[in-house]
Formats: sequence, structure tokens, C-alpha cells
Amino acid sequence: MTEGLSMSDRLLALDPGLNHAGLAYFEDGFLSSAWTFNPVKQCPDAAGWRNIAELVAGQLHADNQPGNCRIVYEMPQFIPGWRKGDLNAILQVAGAAGTIVARLSPWLDVLGDPIALRPSEWTGGRPKKANHMRMWGRLTMYEQHKLADACQMTMTVLLECMRNGDEAELEHMLDAVCIGLKKLDRFDRQR
Repeated sequence: MTEGLSMSDRLLALDPGLNHAGLAYFEDGFLSSAWTFNPVKQCPDAAGWRNIAELVAGQLHADNQPGNCRIVYEMPQFIPGWRKGDLNAILQVAGAAGTIVARLSPWLDVLGDPIALRPSEWTGGRPKKANHMRMWGRLTMYEQHKLADACQMTMTVLLECMRNGDEAELEHMLDAVCIGLKKLDRFDRQR
């Protein structure tokens, strides 16, 4: 584990975006809940950042998720030559990330600041499909059931969507699970 994170900690993993976001909650090192957020009203700039942050915080409040969690989030980065090299889009996601993390401050652990992971740190340059399949293989059967329930699918349908690369609507939730597993040191090793 890094930065003092242990399997007994509660962890909120966030994959931010301006118009979509994913969140995964881990308790005792295992996936407990996951969400995807797709605002009905999409706004640019700070209004969009606030909009997505309020959706995320509202869901946690509605689900009575416990406080005192560590937060790990993807901090976007610009890598020259990457196909997703639109600097303006990266700046928008960075703004959304900061706003969401600030809005989640009631869930922060007093012992630790939010932890930023860059895409290059957790993806290893692999495509999304490969990361999602890797994530699936690292989850216990119980966690796979939890994730399928969060996606409102059967495990078989979810796995088939990931195999075929048809998980676009769930991409941020699945990325949030990947980010959480990475921070818990479960993403790179076999279970």
C-alpha cells in the first residue's frame, strides 16, 4: 500500500469528468458500491463542474455513505502524442476533478489529503477495454456481483459489454473501480 492506505480503510475512488463521472466505494479493501453520473443538463466550465460535483455529493448523501474516507481521484494529464491530447478538454476535466474533490470534503479523512493518480500511473498505457478486463479479473465474485448490480445488469451481460468494448455509458464507473483497485494495490497483481 502507498501513502498509509491499508485494506481496512474506507476509500472513495473518483473518475471525474465534466459531463460524466464515476465513483466507487471500497470498505475493508473490497468494492462495496459504485455509481455513474450523467447530468441531464450539461453546462460548460464552472457551471458544469458545480453541476457534476452536486450530483456526486447528492448521491453519497442519499445513500448515507459513511464519512472519514480517503479519496483517490484521477487527475488528468497532457501527454504529447496521445490520441486524447485536446488540452482544452483536459483543463475542463481538471476543473471538474477539483470541484468534485472539494465538494466531497465532508467525506475526507482527517488523516490524509485526497490522492491524485495520473492516467499514466494506473492505465499503464493500456486501452480502456484491457483495463476493464484486468479490473474484472481482480474482483472477487462478491465484488463482481456488486458491480453488476450497480450497472443494473447481470454479471454475464456486463462481462460481455466489457469484452466487446460496449461499456461507454459505464466507462467512468468502471474506471473509478480500476483507480480504487490500483490505490489498494490490487490492480497489478492477480487475486
